[in-house]
Amino acid sequence: MVVEYDPVNTKGLTTDDLIQSISAVYGAAAKSATRTTTRYSGSYGSTEPAEVLARWQDPNDSLSLVRVSYQQAYALIAISRRVD
Repeated sequence: MVVEYDPVNTKGLTTDDLIQSISAVYGAAAKSATRTTTRYSGSYGSTEPAEVLARWQDPNDSLSLVRVSYQQAYALIAISRRVD
């Protein structure tokens, strides 16, 4: 599942603001020491690289906060490891 954040609604928020908000629900985030990218296919139909900003993982689920460079927008990618 992919949740796309409207850039208008996140205007003025920093990456750390978003990480703190999500961490309040899912616990501490794992941040990569090096730049990590993934492929992102959003509502616009194109697939493009996205920078992984933080991850939350447990044995059942994985959440990744990404920044889509083309749109300068944030998205949250949720994966159920039970289904994956």
